Amino acid sequence: MSKFFKRVKSTKGVNGVIVALLLILVGVGAIAGIKTFLDDSSATVITEVNSTINTLTN
Repeated sequence: MSKFFKRVKSTKGVNGVIVALLLILVGVGAIAGIKTFLDDSSATVITEVNSTINTLTN
């Protein structure tokens, strides 16, 4: 990982800045996507568990 950051830092000119910004955008997008997926999945599991509990207790 440190080799990767050294390569990005050593790139001269605008190309290095563009690559760094692109990596930041991809990272933020990936984190947001994973968080949304996990939130939706947990809501689905909670709904199914509540439904099963209600079915079993009635």
